[in-house]
Amino acid sequence: MASDTLVLNKLAGQELDVQCSRCTGITSHLILANANASGGDPNYQWDTDHQILQCRGCKTLSFRSAASNSEDIDHWYDENGELQSEYAILEKLYPPRISDYVGLKTDLWLLPDKLRSIYQETSQALTAQQPVLTGIGVRAILETLCKDKAAAGKTLFDQIDDLVKKQLLTPARAAILHQIRTLGNKSAHEVAPHTPPQLSLAMSVVDHLLEEVYIIPNKAQQQFASFAPPPAAASLPPLPPPSAAAAAPALPNGVQPP
Repeated sequence: MASDTLVLNKLAGQELDVQCSRCTGITSHLILANANASGGDPNYQWDTDHQILQCRGCKTLSFRSAASNSEDIDHWYDENGELQSEYAILEKLYPPRISDYVGLKTDLWLLPDKLRSIYQETSQALTAQQPVLTGIGVRAILETLCKDKAAAGKTLFDQIDDLVKKQLLTPARAAILHQIRTLGNKSAHEVAPHTPPQLSLAMSVVDHLLEEVYIIPNKAQQQFASFAPPPAAASLPPLPPPSAAAAAPALPNGVQPP
C-alpha cells in the first residue's frame, strides 16, 4: 500500500518503554529516528511508525514498528461507566524478543558447531513466537547433546539416564529434562503448541544445562590453566617394627622381672 503521507523524525528524541533485545526485562529506549507513513480513503485509514531505538541502559540498537488502522479499534469502559475507544497498536520489534529471556549470547562459540546451530534456530523460533518449532528444537538440542557425549541407549529417555551415570547430570536435573523431553515429543508427534511461559522455562533449563556441560568447563580451563593442581601427599616409608628389646621397658639395676 503506497504512502499518502510521510513524516520524518517527528518523534526523534522521545523515550518509550519496550523489551530490550539484550537486557532482561522492559527498559527505557530513546527514539533516534522515525518515519511515519499514513494514508487511506474515506472508508479506511492506516498509520505505521518505523523507529530506530537505542536502549538507555546497554545502548543496544533495535528497530520497532507500530501500526494501526481504522478497522482495528479497542473498546473499554472507564471508571465512570462511559465507553472509550482507541486504535489498537500492532507492535513489531527486530531483532524479535520475548520478555525475560536473553539466552546464551556471546557464550555460544563455546558450544560444538552442530549444537550451536540447532540452539540458534531454536532460540530464534522462541523469540519469533513459533511454539511448535521451539518445542521440536528443544528436543533436538537434548538429542544432539546426548550424541555428542556418547550417551548409551536407544531412546532419549535412556540416553538422559546414561548422562547421570556419566556424572554429567544430577538425578534431579535428569528428572527435569525428562519433562522437557515430553514437551518436545508433544510438539513433534502431536503438533501441540505450548505456552510461552512453558517454552521460556524449557529454554532456560537448556541454557543452564549447556552452561554446566560445555561453557563453564571451557571457561575454567581457559582461566585456570596456569594453576597447578594440588600436589599429591608425599608417601612416607613405613616405620620398622619395634625390636623385642625396644618393646620391653628397661628395669632398674637389681630388679628382676616378674
